[in-house]
Amino acid sequence: MTHFSKEIYKLLTSIHADSHQEVNQAEEVVYPYLTYTYSSEAIEFGSEGFYLDIDLFMRGSSFSPLTALENKLKNSLDRHLVMTDVALFRFRFNGSTPIPTQDNDLKRRNIRFYIKTDWRDING
Repeated sequence: MTHFSKEIYKLLTSIHADSHQEVNQAEEVVYPYLTYTYSSEAIEFGSEGFYLDIDLFMRGSSFSPLTALENKLKNSLDRHLVMTDVALFRFRFNGSTPIPTQDNDLKRRNIRFYIKTDWRDING
């Protein structure tokens, strides 16, 4: 799992530098930023599926920066393949939705990707 975490962090920060796992703990928050979490499911021996949930945040009256960032993520990740010494990761866009906030100035969207992971050394 550590290898997966490192690869996801490296990939997301290459797309948008202000990427944070779970929570943005920056002392001074800069918008837009994204946070991400993931969960996994067993597929078959040697393969695992991961749901990558990415939340985008923006302050302001316009959704344009979030839409641009969402499109950048989709263009970069949908049908993207990453081969490492440990695994093959295959990305697929799964969907996106606005998330209501209690603040009229805070905009939020959720994007979900599915990542099929084929581990290369399944015996160990």
